[in-house]
Amino acid sequence: MVLHRVEAAWRRFRGNSPRAELLRKALSFTASYVAFTKLKRLPNEVVLPGAVPWNLVALNEARTQGEHTGDHISIEGSMLVNTIHVWAAYREAKTIYHVEPALADCLGRSPWPDGTPTAALRLPSRCPVLVLPWKGETIYLAAVYDLVTGGEASGALELRVSKFEDDLWVPISILHLTRATLQECVEAAAAEARAHGGFDETAAMWRNSMAGLALTMLLYLGGEPDVVRIVHPGAKAIKESLRRRDPERWKDLDEPNQYAVGRDFTRAIERWEVEHGRDAGDATGRSVRPHMRRAHSHLYWTGAGRAVPRVRFLLPISVKGGVVVEEPAAPVAGKVG
Repeated sequence: MVLHRVEAAWRRFRGNSPRAELLRKALSFTASYVAFTKLKRLPNEVVLPGAVPWNLVALNEARTQGEHTGDHISIEGSMLVNTIHVWAAYREAKTIYHVEPALADCLGRSPWPDGTPTAALRLPSRCPVLVLPWKGETIYLAAVYDLVTGGEASGALELRVSKFEDDLWVPISILHLTRATLQECVEAAAAEARAHGGFDETAAMWRNSMAGLALTMLLYLGGEPDVVRIVHPGAKAIKESLRRRDPERWKDLDEPNQYAVGRDFTRAIERWEVEHGRDAGDATGRSVRPHMRRAHSHLYWTGAGRAVPRVRFLLPISVKGGVVVEEPAAPVAGKVG
């Protein structure tokens, strides 16, 4: 049975003594770090606060340079910290989503989800890995929660979107999930980065199209049932007796749960193209090529005195041909505040 590329990279990482030891050390210091921040406990979404490996790497670099304390970090060290942060969450989640090219193409045409309410973005696991076609190649993106940088003691969350490159997880976007919309979340994270010497263009850099596709895909996963578990015919379950004997080892070596996303949508496109001969569709607008309706939301004031804000938010939804309609019949509602 061939290992998935991401799982194979994880096993290489855990077999690399210096890096694997750094991860184990960071995990062992997590409880003391939580006590230092005066949090009662970590939010359920966070496996390893990024500040823990950051401090360890900064201290190691300072000692290497003959300094006593570490208050800065190299670019290489920053990449290592982010990689440790992602792998810590991956080993707990082991969820990989293979996105059909037709679906990725449709979602990729959506604009960056600036106005999407932050409350609508909920990861399906602690570390969903997205396998996506991108400009003729396959890319691997991971989304992981962390304590918000600069406000860790608040217990608020930030979201990091990272791309897998050369056995490292490289951050491509950071959002402080403390604002009302995703655009404001990026701007808040960029402001924190600029306060510590980041580029003036940080917000624009983090609003890149690859990160926009990842966020739109995560929104889609939050509301679309077109997700199918992939079961390898040769897969064998680990004996529970072995798992109980050494749970950490088998957590590390468990096969990931893999899912196919967008197969029904792809089949609908294929059927439509056969029936319509790949033309542009019925000019009357009665029948359209299967496509995606992008996410959008509206704010309503409800309750006594219309004092309670409520967002009615429509997640990305597939329109698989048929009569053209403006809105789905039943929106997804999310309370704000």
